[in-house]
Amino acid sequence: MLKAIGLFLLAGLAEIGGGYLIWLWLREGKPAVWGLMGGFVLFLYGVIATLKANQKQRVETNDHDLAGRDPGGRWLGNLSRSQSSD
Repeated sequence: MLKAIGLFLLAGLAEIGGGYLIWLWLREGKPAVWGLMGGFVLFLYGVIATLKANQKQRVETNDHDLAGRDPGGRWLGNLSRSQSSD
């Protein structure tokens, strides 16, 4: 549980930090190395995000994906008719 929380926080920090470094390079005129560092940090974010998915999470994702199908594999459609069409 602590590992998952740590990876979540680290991934969030990498995503925000990498985007901020690129923003500083593009908008504030920082040297191009800042943009390269931001790109690398965003690459690390992608790696960290894949570490979060363990076998149990993949199974739960699969179950959620199949929730809108009947046993024959046909889509059941929108079961909740109370939603607005906005």
